[in-house]
Amino acid sequence: MFRICECILGSGLALVMFAPLAIANSKSQETVLYSFQGGGAGDGEDPAAGLTQDKKGNFYGTTYLGGGTGCGGTGCGTVFKLAPDGTVRVLYSFDGTAAAYPSAGLIMDTVGNLYGTTSEGGCDDCGTVFKIAPDGTETVLHSFQGGSDGAYPVAGLIIDKKGNLFGTTAEGGADGAGTVFKITPKGKEAVFYSFDYTSGQAPRAGLIMDKKGNLYGTTNLGGVNSWGTVFELAPEGTETVLHSFIPRRKRWRLSRRRADHGHGGQSLRHNI
Repeated sequence: MFRICECILGSGLALVMFAPLAIANSKSQETVLYSFQGGGAGDGEDPAAGLTQDKKGNFYGTTYLGGGTGCGGTGCGTVFKLAPDGTVRVLYSFDGTAAAYPSAGLIMDTVGNLYGTTSEGGCDDCGTVFKIAPDGTETVLHSFQGGSDGAYPVAGLIIDKKGNLFGTTAEGGADGAGTVFKITPKGKEAVFYSFDYTSGQAPRAGLIMDKKGNLYGTTNLGGVNSWGTVFELAPEGTETVLHSFIPRRKRWRLSRRRADHGHGGQSLRHNI
């Protein structure tokens, strides 16, 4: 089993592979598969997410910057393919108008199409969901409009057996606290759930799905203690907060004040 990760090498980044050895207490062997050139070289810069592998051993990923001179000269990001022989080919370079700054990884369907998100770009510069065909053709499946539609998807997608895509936006929705969205195979997007601060705020990570179709994820903020949540979404859209986080420091203060003053905790909500 191999482990792929990203490492900083000087001013650039590299994709590296670690091969664990069978000998106890031995060091892992690392191989640099590719070092991005960055800048205006066009091959990409700052890969910030993981990789997806196909059956032939090719790896696919994104770079947050690079791919040209757009977006103020830094480049607007790329989708790349790393072949087993170590060569990298840029499948698509974002131009900043249709989409920009992919900060998450990719998923692949059964016919080889790649799907992902960009945190900015699109019609209202609120981010997009895109599709890359095997021949490199890019299609924007949805441009987020902000407001109730959601804005700034910074996490990746999941796909169900019917081909529906699910993901999160860190902002937007009915209350501005972020959303879970769904895109059908025909490209129709709908907000599956809008967070309302108590149920969570700012979902910045992706989702997982169980066999029954329930979705699970986290929010960076919100919940009854305002420090984030773990949530469940049923197939019909009902949300359940499985856990609201309390920082250790705050938990100690709440317990101490409850003991000293006999409060039930309803009036002790505060920020530290």
